[in-house]
Formats: sequence, structure tokens, C-alpha cells
Amino acid sequence: MPSVPPPPRAIAQPEARGAKTRVLVHAGARAVAVDADNLYYGDTEQDAVFAVPKAGGEPRRLARRAPVAGTFALDQDELAWVATPGDVVLRVNVKTEASSTLHDKGIFSDVAADRGEFFITEVFGAGGAILRATKGTTTKIATLDASPRALVVSGDQLFVTTPQKLLRATRTRGDVETIATGTGFDSPQAAGDFVYVVATEPDGTGRRIARIPKAGGTLTPLVRDVRDAPMEVAGDEILYFAAGRPQLRAMALAGGSSRIVAEDEAFSYAAALASDASTVYVATGAGEDGVILAVPRK
Repeated sequence: MPSVPPPPRAIAQPEARGAKTRVLVHAGARAVAVDADNLYYGDTEQDAVFAVPKAGGEPRRLARRAPVAGTFALDQDELAWVATPGDVVLRVNVKTEASSTLHDKGIFSDVAADRGEFFITEVFGAGGAILRATKGTTTKIATLDASPRALVVSGDQLFVTTPQKLLRATRTRGDVETIATGTGFDSPQAAGDFVYVVATEPDGTGRRIARIPKAGGTLTPLVRDVRDAPMEVAGDEILYFAAGRPQLRAMALAGGSSRIVAEDEAFSYAAALASDASTVYVATGAGEDGVILAVPRK
């Protein structure tokens, strides 16, 4: 009787690695922003701000002075940034290329823009301040008892991270409230009723993304084992870099399982990211090894 061959052995398939990345431009960038047509980036080697079409093409220099890491703020046609080494806040009209100084003679950590107004965090001593720049006038709207790292604007409210606090202020003069405490707060993002931050785990073993109600309340961990790198709330997702592998991942704002957007060794050196509805743009590397990658979101 002829022997019956054994059934074929099931072979475990590796996890999908997500979308394929492509190089949009070679540049050592630490801040990026996007609008409908262009990607904006600061080139640290050339100490300047550039625009390049998202479809690819020749970069166009907009202004001198590259930004401090993560400090781009784009509002309509106005792009603002804290220029290296952090002593002046500049802006440029991305259409006309007309540039000007928003504020100087200080040490500044971040800038945000919304509805024609610019908000700046200034560091002095062990504390700092929030400034509002509009129509050629800069006004101090709040004094802080700790050094500010970053800020985000959401409607009539401002949210500022310090090393151990998430603070809430208003667009006009008023009190500053602490709505959460922790360690290593950074990269604040606002969406819906919540603020999202990267923070250090309570035991100090790694980094996580957490969610805090804008009104104040319980800090809820959403993602653990994240890379100490920027993250972004994009639509209904959080985009972030995994700590254990060179992966760009996405998770729904409501929580749940995350998915791989793409895996690339270059993500081990990610310095900045920005996204639109279809693509994530990741600045990685430095100097001659620096590139900005375009990654399909879906």
C-alpha cells in the first residue's frame, strides 16, 4: 500500500512590516511641518528653513536660522520657530518669503500658533513665562514656577509641559493651573477632551504615552515602551516610535492595539515628524546622513 505523504507543515508568517518608506529630501532636520502642498524643515547643516513639494522636487530656502528641535508652528501661511541656539523667535510667510522677528532677547523653549496669534514659552531662572505675540505686540500672559518645555494651543486654552507638570492657562491673562503631575512630560498634543503627552514611567524604566482630561483628572497610560522621540496626534490616531524596534506605529485615540505603519532602521534616530491625511514625514539622522522620509499612513 503506497504511503500517504504527511500534510504540509504550517509555517509561521512574520509580522507585516508596514509601508515602504521613500526619501523625500536629504537634510539633517530637527523640526518639520506640512500644509496642503509642501513640507517645511529646518536644515541644521545649512542653518536655514526650507520648503520642498510633498510630491518631491527642489527645496526652496525660506529664511536663515534653523529651528531648535521640534519648534515649528504653522498657522495658515505663517511659519514660526525658535531659532538656534534658542535666543530668538522668528517667522516667515511661506508664500511671500517675508521674514521678521517675533520676539528676542531671551531663552525660549517652544512656540505655537493659532488664529493669527503666536504663543511662546520663555525660560528664566527656575521658572518661566508664556508670551502672546499678535499684531506686532508681545505680552506676558502667565508666569510659571517651573521651566517650560513645550506647549500646545486648543481653542481658548494653552497646555504647557514642565519636567514634572502639565499646566493649563488661557489665551489671555489668567491663572495657571496644574492638571497633572508626573515625570519627564514632553510632546503635548490636544484632541477632543484630552491632552496627550509622552512621560517617563513611574519606576523610571521607560517612556509611555498618557492621556489627561483637559479639565484635569486621572492620568491614563495608553502606550508603553515608546521611544524617547516626538509623537503626534493625527486625526483619530496617535503616531509614535516604538522603543524596542525601529518602528513607526499608530494607535487609535480611544486606545486598544497598535499597528505598524512602517519599519526602518532610520527610525532609531528619528528627530521629528509631521503628517497629513495620507502620509507621515519623518526627519531622521544628522549631518550628511540626515534624511526626511515619506511614509504612507495606511
